[in-house]
Amino acid sequence: MVRNITSKTLLNELDIKIISLLRQNPRNISWIARRLNVPIETVRYRVNRLCNKLKLIRVKANIDYYKIGLKAFLILVEAPSHDIIEHYLNLDNALVFSPIYGTIDGYIAIYLLSRGEENILPHYLDTLRKRGIISFYRVLELSDLVRPFPRFDRYFNYEKCKWEYNFQGWVKELKRSKVRHRGYEEVINVDDVDALLLKELEEDAMTPLASIARKLGVSPQNLEYHYKEHILNRGLIRGFYIELRGRLTEGSIMTFMLIEFESKEWGAGFVETLMDKPFVHLFSYIKGKENYVAVFFRLNFEDYVTFLHAIKSLKDSGIINRADKFIMDIRFLSERGLPSLTYYSKGTWELKKSINVILDEIRVKGERKGE
Repeated sequence: MVRNITSKTLLNELDIKIISLLRQNPRNISWIARRLNVPIETVRYRVNRLCNKLKLIRVKANIDYYKIGLKAFLILVEAPSHDIIEHYLNLDNALVFSPIYGTIDGYIAIYLLSRGEENILPHYLDTLRKRGIISFYRVLELSDLVRPFPRFDRYFNYEKCKWEYNFQGWVKELKRSKVRHRGYEEVINVDDVDALLLKELEEDAMTPLASIARKLGVSPQNLEYHYKEHILNRGLIRGFYIELRGRLTEGSIMTFMLIEFESKEWGAGFVETLMDKPFVHLFSYIKGKENYVAVFFRLNFEDYVTFLHAIKSLKDSGIINRADKFIMDIRFLSERGLPSLTYYSKGTWELKKSINVILDEIRVKGERKGE
């Protein structure tokens, strides 16, 4: 995941402690300084170096999409490699989009849709299939999207400035566990300021509220009220996560696996082992199929074969029934957050609009051809 770079140019132990505390409280540098018992100027300098000068990390808000009325759907599509496919699949409501090569040669995407809009997605993809634009598709509803935070103290070699994996040790950690069901609350209506603020915090949770207030055209006092009372107190964000960037991900590949476990207990145990691993980018259970886990991995290509051997050992032991494997084409990978607020109005997200636009386009083309 990280090339051998001297510690003078990358990270040291103080940097890692600061990163860990940024994940807990990214908007209070003085709190971090007190926790570490170092001057606030030192923390401010280090944060600026990590985030702006070296561009190694970015702190982002982990939005609870379900609470604001959104669901996430994973799609796997088999289709020709052609620029026109991106027009049909890299939609405005895509959290993730990438070409993939593996069990299916085609594309992967995660779409956000409002509750009640779910049926439009299979209808849309079936329309693309009937028109010959794609040849196969699969739609899976995801549960919570989880972005782990790596244990630097366990996996990061400060002297060599690189991650060190022990995949066989990871396999040995695995044991059956109970599935922890989340109790889903009713949708919380957000107003325009809330929606705009969420989008800004998802992009960069360390942006000063005063800067966001100027951008949104509201008073700093008004925005601070929305942040504390609407965003934090109502739990619209589930915390913060650290996006590793730049030289921390240089030379890595992104892979995706859809893993079917022998039982939901093995799947739950597997998920527990992912929470502190540096090679895990994002994962989720599949809704209604608790023995299925969808995982995006990120690691160096030279580690990939050893990683696959570890997965095979789980399959040989009967813990995994099936693991569909894909390599993502990071040249064309896009990751985004909440869609444009042009799809938001009066407390409601209308994300099917992005699909309906293309459906209308397809219908018009069909009428011109006399279909």
